[in-house]
Amino acid sequence: MRPPRPTKHKVPQPPPAQRSLTPLEACYVQGKLRAQQVGRQAILFFSALFVVLGVGCYAMLMSEGMSDPTGILLLMALGLLLVVAGAALFYTGYRRRFTADAHTTELVGLMTEQVVHVANPRTGVRQTVRSYHVNGILLLLPFGGDHACRQVLNQPVRAVTALIHKSNPIDGLGEGSWLHERASEAVLLELGEHLHIDHVLSTYGPRYFHRRVLREVVVFGMAFFLAFLPMSWLMWQNVHSPAAQTLTSWTGIALSMLGCVLLALLFGWAYDVIERRLAPFPDQLSHEERLRKPRCPPARSTPGAA
Repeated sequence: MRPPRPTKHKVPQPPPAQRSLTPLEACYVQGKLRAQQVGRQAILFFSALFVVLGVGCYAMLMSEGMSDPTGILLLMALGLLLVVAGAALFYTGYRRRFTADAHTTELVGLMTEQVVHVANPRTGVRQTVRSYHVNGILLLLPFGGDHACRQVLNQPVRAVTALIHKSNPIDGLGEGSWLHERASEAVLLELGEHLHIDHVLSTYGPRYFHRRVLREVVVFGMAFFLAFLPMSWLMWQNVHSPAAQTLTSWTGIALSMLGCVLLALLFGWAYDVIERRLAPFPDQLSHEERLRKPRCPPARSTPGAA
């Protein structure tokens, strides 16, 4: 008789390594959690706005006394659509709650990118919105973190994250549809040698990312305001001199746009100089270089060692 064949047993895989969040990482995750809660408040606001607009459509019917049957039906259908959409948004936002894990979770898989093109219906300008996923889970990135994700795009990665769980996610048309939401999203904390949140916050201060966002708002806001201030003042004062007509024409708009770009570059340079002087650890590194995980310096050989 033949001896029985040995059965193949699957070797159990160890669970992903977990650790508690550091104090700086916990504060950073709480900031992302507050941003999600602001999104919930925005959903509630727009739901109330839709309901008010829907009721306003019916108020127009009663106040103006429309006699066109087609217009009445269209206005009633629009009002009903706005009220139903507002009620559905309110139901989604009111039941939605967010909680964050106090420990890390490792995501192992391919880094994928999802590109969505959004067109403005009035101007026709198209904007590209990019998001990054590991195993289908959306990564919540820090300011400028998309640069680190693009470096490992379509490659296997091991990302250290903290999960944020949402209740009452939108199911849409099922898995894979653009309306479908997952019940969890991942706050990216470490991505190999390309990103290390705890190192950034411990080196440059816990409000480092707030300062980077403030830089973009202040720099571009001030540049846009100062570049178009002369044109706005001349139009407000209704000045009709030849110089004023030149500044308020298409030539003036082109000059203002050029001035906006030059002022943004100047203000950005000045802001970076001041920020580097006031930072806890001043250096000449760019923001992308600061996000990288620090490399351990080579050990120095002691005299007399073998």
